[in-house]
Amino acid sequence: MKVYIQTDVEGVAGVVDFDFQTHSNSPGFAQASRLLTAEVNAAVEGALAGGATEIVIDDGHSHPITLDIERLHPKAQVILGTQRPHWLAGLDGTFDGLMMIGQHPKAATPAGNLSHSFARDVITEVTLNGQSVGEFGVAAAIAGSFDAATILVSGDEAVCKEAQDLVPGICTAAVKKGLSRLSALNLSPTAAGNLIRDKAKTAMEQAKTIGPYRPKPLAQSPYYRLRIVFSFPIGEQTIRHKAPNINVIDTYTLEYVGDDLFETLDSYHAWG
Repeated sequence: MKVYIQTDVEGVAGVVDFDFQTHSNSPGFAQASRLLTAEVNAAVEGALAGGATEIVIDDGHSHPITLDIERLHPKAQVILGTQRPHWLAGLDGTFDGLMMIGQHPKAATPAGNLSHSFARDVITEVTLNGQSVGEFGVAAAIAGSFDAATILVSGDEAVCKEAQDLVPGICTAAVKKGLSRLSALNLSPTAAGNLIRDKAKTAMEQAKTIGPYRPKPLAQSPYYRLRIVFSFPIGEQTIRHKAPNINVIDTYTLEYVGDDLFETLDSYHAWG
């Protein structure tokens, strides 16, 4: 089985603060990178134990390189760098499953540690065909457009609940519990790694029973609508980029529409 692992850093045990840990110039960024890499390696080990034959990792945090690639598991390949052709670059119909490691809850999640959706404090809400989603939901829908099931997520308790609501039966590894947006009760790195390793193995064993996430199409064309609500009025520069499949709903809201699920979801990353 071929597995795609999407990474982020805000959902890692021990990572609890945006400014101190999540930017390349943050004082705690090097440690956050090591903690993330250890959790990713644990997921790789569990996936291999569960029958994975090929693993591709997407270093998905908003920096060219967040993983400590010198410590990365030798049996995994990794996507690094900027100017990628689309979000979740390389994910296609050859993959059997998606795992999301270090994932955070969507914007405005009560007590969700480091909660946000795509752009911190820029986006207040994202909906897909009327259903509230975050980065997890959009990624799971992209995977589903390629018939790949999203089989595992790790992060705080809030994102695990968010995932279970969208993908019944998904395996989750709650490595921390948010106490507020900037604090959490964390497992130790060793305990977090052990949990992720065990859950990744179980996810592989149960992959065939976890169906791909596909949002229900709307009744008529366009069948998919990705709506983004911003925290500030949309400026002329954003509107100037308006493509045929983008509707300006109001001063704060853009809507990306289309009949193809992947193309609709990718429109935000291409034009947003």
